[in-house]
Amino acid sequence: MSAATREILSLNRPVLLAILLAGLNLAGPALGQTAAPDQASNPATTPAPVSARPGAITLMPAEPKGLLLAREVAARVVRVTGRRGGLPQQPGLTGYGLVVGEVPDDTGGATLVIATPDHLVRDPAQPDRRLSPPLVTFGSGTTARQVTAELLEERVAPNQGDLAVLRVARPPDFRLSRVTMALTSIILPGTAAWQVGRRGVTEPLTDPVRYRHDDVVGWMLFEGLENDGATAGSVVVGEQGVIGMMMGPQESDKTLSRIASINFIATRMRAWGQAWDIEAQGGEVSQRPAVSGSAGVPTRLDLAPIRLVALLPAEVTARSSWVPAGARLSPWAETPVRLLASPRREAAVVGNLPAGMYLPQDAWRMGAYDIVHKLDGGAWFLVQTGGEPVGYAAGKDVVEIWPQAEVTGLAGGKVVREWTSSAGRPALLRDIGTAYEIETSLPCRLPFCRTLLVYTPAPPMPGAIIPTFQMRPVTGIWREGDAVAIRLQVPRRVVETRGTRLMACVGSDADCAEEPLLPAATP
Repeated sequence: MSAATREILSLNRPVLLAILLAGLNLAGPALGQTAAPDQASNPATTPAPVSARPGAITLMPAEPKGLLLAREVAARVVRVTGRRGGLPQQPGLTGYGLVVGEVPDDTGGATLVIATPDHLVRDPAQPDRRLSPPLVTFGSGTTARQVTAELLEERVAPNQGDLAVLRVARPPDFRLSRVTMALTSIILPGTAAWQVGRRGVTEPLTDPVRYRHDDVVGWMLFEGLENDGATAGSVVVGEQGVIGMMMGPQESDKTLSRIASINFIATRMRAWGQAWDIEAQGGEVSQRPAVSGSAGVPTRLDLAPIRLVALLPAEVTARSSWVPAGARLSPWAETPVRLLASPRREAAVVGNLPAGMYLPQDAWRMGAYDIVHKLDGGAWFLVQTGGEPVGYAAGKDVVEIWPQAEVTGLAGGKVVREWTSSAGRPALLRDIGTAYEIETSLPCRLPFCRTLLVYTPAPPMPGAIIPTFQMRPVTGIWREGDAVAIRLQVPRRVVETRGTRLMACVGSDADCAEEPLLPAATP
């Protein structure tokens, strides 16, 4: 087959196939894409499928959204000079702070409220020692303006969160930019972020840093940040907004930086009665009290802006559909997923799952988030990460990903269909009550095949179903003519919904021989 013919055929393949191939290095860097939620039912406004050939698609924008947000946040980041002794030989420490709100006064001006590391403005060994007031610098270079700040009594000690509060008169030319808080409970290891506030400049680097994990105390640990003494208080920003403030390096591994989450900072500032205008996901600011872990640092998963609605056990039973152990879901490539407080369209928004392009690719391809409940046949999912539910996602906004059956052969249930597979071997469809099981095989039609994909087409392609279904990708080495065995369970709706197509693809590189996995039922 010529390259031109392959390109024409690939342009007619489902979007999901192109993205799955991308995640397995068969094409670009992504797992899937679909129309925006308000376009899903309107083919005329839905982007055409993209090519599955290598290099034909580039889903990452010229500049990631997180970097653009970091530049907006930079307008709120100020330089802080603290622990000044009042003598030339005691110039103090320099770092950063974040303007989190303002209080208007009667003269038309305002007082700015600034969050900054406590160790930057107080001596940890002598926190009550009187020092010269901190200085706050707005701007840089010839436009820099330095003013004296008031250090408030409210504080969190360095080993418990490292937070202090400054107040300063707002300069006439200073304006607050609108920024949002990231929902830190859904951030996965490997997620990209950007540091605002490096040595000497607030402009973020174009190269991202990466979230690693939380330590046992509750600090978020990132790698790749500048974390020397001059960058304490710098702000970490992700695709969904402000993630937190860098307080310094981890003691046992200096390549990692400790981040106090923005949810922790918001909770403390509001508890102290300080102004706060950084919006949470969904347009509200968290007002829930913090729950302390060891050493008094709040756990991140307790800080979702709005409480989820708990369904009654009887309602869960009546509305739930079965999913196998290990079933997960992922967002589409370019569309964030709104998380709601309950499984209703009019429910309050509690956050967003980042678009798939911003997630670690391995996690995204295999299923990034756990499914707690699948409700109303897949119209809704209760999503979980880190062992904590984070909200309800609409089935049209996600891809449901099931593992391949972990058995050497399928048994039990009622055989409802038999056929001969394209590999020339017997194939079976069984009804096991909670789902259907398929045992079949496909031929490798290339000199070597190394990828097996099973999926339903992406909406609004013919044969699509909501939620879009996918088997977790399987890799191996098969020679031309080999029969690639497939054993999997599929949701009942995939088999029972008229017109649904369950497709499979065995291939390598840019070639993947797509064909129906389940033949149409005989009338």
